[in-house]
This record gives sequence, structure tokens and C-alpha cells, in this order.
Amino acid sequence: MLRRPVHPYPWRNAWAILFVAGSFLWFIFVYAAIRGGVRDRLAQLALALAGLITAMVYCWWQPAVLAVCAILSICLVAASVVSREQRRAALVLLVVMMAGFGGLMLTLGLPALYQHLDFAGPMGNAEMQKHPAALWTAFCVLFLMTPSVMTIAFSRMQNWLRRNSPPDMETSRRSLS
Repeated sequence: MLRRPVHPYPWRNAWAILFVAGSFLWFIFVYAAIRGGVRDRLAQLALALAGLITAMVYCWWQPAVLAVCAILSICLVAASVVSREQRRAALVLLVVMMAGFGGLMLTLGLPALYQHLDFAGPMGNAEMQKHPAALWTAFCVLFLMTPSVMTIAFSRMQNWLRRNSPPDMETSRRSLS
């Protein structure tokens, strides 16, 4: 009977997700700090969560650090829904993070589609994955698409929160007139 090999680190997928979330949070912090200043609630929330997640990713072998960072992250998220201003920052952060993950999934799927259309054959072909055109496509799409999706989502959410109306309400009113 064949047994599946047991990987010594079965939690590596969770760390990959945390690493991507931390990277997105650092991006949001920098963009929010440039756009609204360091005193902006969103920039402060993104900085706090990014610091905690980064500590979790890089100190995973120390159980005390891991536990403290996890508890502080949960407390920070719970405390961010207390006041109206913090709820708005948490909402913007959530929407931008989800847009970033959606953009990442889209960018990870496009190079595979390119490989499938350009090189006919099975998707797991090792030579096809090493082709320079496929690698450059993946690189360019990943580093151009995901930040632009997050930037657009951030701008739309900030504009929506500043004028207290849905993002497309002004456009729809102008088109009806």
C-alpha cells in the first residue's frame, strides 16, 4: 500500500498566506502614509498589523513570540471596530486586502493561461514552465497587476468614505442628466 510522504512543515501554506498578507499590508501602509500621512487611521492600522504579521512570519519557531503576535493581532482587529473612524479604516483595509488577493489570483492564473495557449500540451510540462516568455509574462503581470488593483481599490474606497456615498453614485447621477 502506498503512503503519502509527510512533509516536515505542513503549515507552510499558512505561512505563505501570512507572508502575502504581510506584503499587502506593508504596501497599504506605504500608500496610505504617502496619501494621508502617518497619522491617518488606515496607515496606523496597516502598520500595526503588518508589524505583527511580519514578526509572526519571521519568528515562527519561537512559540512565545508567535502566541503574543497572534493574540495582539486578534485584539487589534477587535479594537478596530470600536469607533466609527476605526471601523471605516478597517473596512478600507479589508476591501483593499481582498482586492489584492483577487488581483493576485488573477495574475497567477494569467501566465498559466498564456502557457496553455502558446505551448500546446499538458499544463505540467517542465520545459514549458521554463520558457523565458512565460516567466517574463508571469513576472510583469504579477508586479504590475496586483499593486494597480490594490491602488484602484484604495482610491475608490477613500473617495467613497470621504463623500459618504457609494463610489459610482456621482457617475450615475451625471449620466442620467
